[in-house]
Amino acid sequence: MIPFLELSKSLAKRGHHISFLSTPRNILRLPKLPPTLPPLIDFIPIHLPPSDDLADNAEATIDLLPADVEHLKKAYDGLHQPIARFLEQASPRPDWIVQDFVPHWLSPIAAELHIPCAMLNLFPAYFNAFIYGPDGVGMRRSAEQLIVAPEWIPFPTAAAYRLFEARQFHYFLQDDSSGLSAAYRFGLVVRRCKFMALRGCMEWD
Repeated sequence: MIPFLELSKSLAKRGHHISFLSTPRNILRLPKLPPTLPPLIDFIPIHLPPSDDLADNAEATIDLLPADVEHLKKAYDGLHQPIARFLEQASPRPDWIVQDFVPHWLSPIAAELHIPCAMLNLFPAYFNAFIYGPDGVGMRRSAEQLIVAPEWIPFPTAAAYRLFEARQFHYFLQDDSSGLSAAYRFGLVVRRCKFMALRGCMEWD
């Protein structure tokens, strides 16, 4: 959430009005906005639907064990209708929607309302090059294929997982209780958004 908040602050400094949608507890745990910032960020709480698989007040990955994150993604899919209602009733309509990879259903809603979407990708550029690959081909690899450099990297590199790391990471490529893998969600959002913004820095990337 913090990268999205930082982006919102940067846009607000340039005179853009921001509607920041998240769940109530997530909004409460965000740091306070600096008093010098123009009052152009509105925080819009959207309540998660009840879930037997989530503890009370579990609204972010920080609240959960890694094995339970899939239940949070499933619960987030229940935000489909309230967010659709918000967008339909918004006046004026947003010029853009900036989203992450979990709500794969958001861009089709936005398309019906003629609102373009952009994906803010919090994974660094090198990770995207290694994992995603051209047209998402990297998402279909087995754990064993992750221990060597991918064939689409055109220069020598030692970038690869160790086998135990690859097996731990492979959950990203497998369907979970929501019925979709994180990789599939990621791929859908990449294909449906107008562009993808990467977080990074010249010294690292």
